[in-house]
Amino acid sequence: MIVSHKHKFIFIKTRKTAGTSVEIALSEFCGEDDIITPISEADEKARVSMGFRCAQNFLVPKEFHSRLEWYGAPIMNSRKRFYNHMPAIQVKKYVGEKIWNSYFKFTIERTPLDKCLSLFHYLGGEDKLGAFNTFIESGNMAGCIDFEKYSKGGVLIVDKVIRYDKLGEELGKVGEKVGLPRPLRLPEYQAKSGFRKKSKREVAPISDKTRAQIATAFAREIRLFDFKIQGE
Repeated sequence: MIVSHKHKFIFIKTRKTAGTSVEIALSEFCGEDDIITPISEADEKARVSMGFRCAQNFLVPKEFHSRLEWYGAPIMNSRKRFYNHMPAIQVKKYVGEKIWNSYFKFTIERTPLDKCLSLFHYLGGEDKLGAFNTFIESGNMAGCIDFEKYSKGGVLIVDKVIRYDKLGEELGKVGEKVGLPRPLRLPEYQAKSGFRKKSKREVAPISDKTRAQIATAFAREIRLFDFKIQGE
């Protein structure tokens, strides 16, 4: 998650949507006062090697703590923080109405089946988890449902939801919108890519029951973005 005061944008990070790679790319353009939340040690090292800004300013200001929280923080380690996959409504609470209403807020969403498959492979694929159909039946797809991260009461509270299948094109438009000095491009380094074995991407045929379960779980995204499940 990034709050850029320099370019007046807020990036809400979703799961299995190249969020960390986008976050690293955005870090190149951040200023010293911008909020950049921590990522994994390996991804942070990659960001350092590119010469980009790393995690900074992610502690929530004093005015958003109760007296007990603030003065007990050094002892109880209870200082509030901006964090990686922080929901938009919580970011709004801690940056305040003025910043939230005046900054350009965007996130990324992906077709449900592709997102579930990405999570499945990330967690180990068939070698570790067994059949994809069983994985979905067990309710594990909850780990990649992000609708409430960028909405409130079923209504979007961000200005732009980039479709993952149009990521490059849409990131370019966002870069122009917020006034980046040069085109925003994803780094050649792919965050978390080491977790997926390309030779293990294929899964057994996906059943109609599994597709129906995914369609039910992602009904809001399907309705809003016209995503497809059958035949994906």
